[in-house]
Amino acid sequence: MASVTGRIKQIKQPYGGYLPTKTFTRTVLSDGKELNENENVGGSIIGLAVDYLTRIMLKEPPEKVFFASLSGARLVEEEPIARKLLSRVQGLDNVSIVCACKLSGFDVCFRSSIIGYKPIELIKPDLDTISNIKVMVERSLHFFELYGPITTSGFTFEGGYTSTVNSGDGDFCTKDTLWDFKVSKKHIVPAHTLQVLMYYIMGFHSKHVFFKDIKQLGFFNPRLNTVYTCSISDIPKETINIVEKEVLCYSIDTPPNTASRHDKQPTFPVSVSEAAILDLSLSVDDVCRITGIPKSQIYKDIRKGTLNARKKGNKYLIEKEDLDAYLDYRKKMLVIMALLCGGAFVAFLLAILLTI
Repeated sequence: MASVTGRIKQIKQPYGGYLPTKTFTRTVLSDGKELNENENVGGSIIGLAVDYLTRIMLKEPPEKVFFASLSGARLVEEEPIARKLLSRVQGLDNVSIVCACKLSGFDVCFRSSIIGYKPIELIKPDLDTISNIKVMVERSLHFFELYGPITTSGFTFEGGYTSTVNSGDGDFCTKDTLWDFKVSKKHIVPAHTLQVLMYYIMGFHSKHVFFKDIKQLGFFNPRLNTVYTCSISDIPKETINIVEKEVLCYSIDTPPNTASRHDKQPTFPVSVSEAAILDLSLSVDDVCRITGIPKSQIYKDIRKGTLNARKKGNKYLIEKEDLDAYLDYRKKMLVIMALLCGGAFVAFLLAILLTI
């Protein structure tokens, strides 16, 4: 199993990519500003910070914006520090930007593995980096003035994951466009275009009906201040089918193929608040990926009542608060087991010593 980006690294795309970059129309926005040439923080951290600060400036709830950061901090027992940092993210002042960068350092624990975690004390953006992040957030806000408003953000694809691709989350959707933000110094490449195409297909397979309104795929790169858009109607249906079957590996017993669903419309509108609530629910696959606990054990704990879950259709959904309580419970049980095992080991050593 892999994430969307992990799966892209596993496969070899045809020449030019499944979805060639030339399919996208490029529009350069101008603000007369130039970014500093040097930065002392990694691109992934900067990208997350720009994403999160943009959403904070658009008045999204901080807990929702930094959900992955707080969850990652919890896994390395640094949640109190993370919450202190979160309380200091107030806008686009220097302190807020530094705290957002440090918070973003926890994301790897949630999105990938705690093995990749590096102490956030090492994340120390200098003034050039802080200035660049501020400009990129301001450009992002201007972008949404032109192309917005946002209808949902930070969304996942419950119901759309497969045994091959079991994780991945998108950045933003507006009324008819699925957007991904990039802060690369270069223009989009086939790996990027395949990523948003996979998001689109997974969205159609997912439980989220708002994906049926999507008519375009798009990127915004605030570093280059450039917009890239592609109409779904310009993507060959056979390309969509190939990616659906050979990249995402949907089996023949999944819902009807994506091409036949393109013209379907949602039966009712989904509000931003409803989408936000849905985004905070986790599937069993999500919990398995986050915690590393075997799926069989998670189902066993749900049946025992150790992990609270609500059933929707044929799937269980777990709320963030219930996952927190579950992780606390398991942590306590591990401590108890360690103490019991430690006591047994001491008794074993004593028995050996007494026989000498």
